[in-house]
Amino acid sequence: MNPKNQIRNWEKLAARALSRLSNSLPRRKVGTVKQMDPREKRMRHFDQNIVGRTPLFHAAKKGNEEKVREMIYSLRGTGFGPPRLALIATKDVTGLTAADVAEQNGHEEIARLLRGEQGRMEYFE
Repeated sequence: MNPKNQIRNWEKLAARALSRLSNSLPRRKVGTVKQMDPREKRMRHFDQNIVGRTPLFHAAKKGNEEKVREMIYSLRGTGFGPPRLALIATKDVTGLTAADVAEQNGHEEIARLLRGEQGRMEYFE
């Protein structure tokens, strides 16, 4: 058999297998928006991507101070193991915090806010 034909046959076989696999996966409904309760929404703040970054990291990187404030002040900042401190102190796989990422991207005010809030909670709690 001609090598080019052999490659084409393998490509067709792979395409069919991939098509069958994708057709067997469950489908999600598109267009329906479920309202999240406030607690579920706050828990989303702790979702991490593959490199360990939370939504707080992304808001700090973009310089979105309003979003950063909204995220950290929506969490409890007192008591045993306050979630606000846990979110601010979260490190990615390289060991950086959201304050470090903000500082690297030139957003000094956000870095100051995050470090100040972290220091306040560590000192007073």
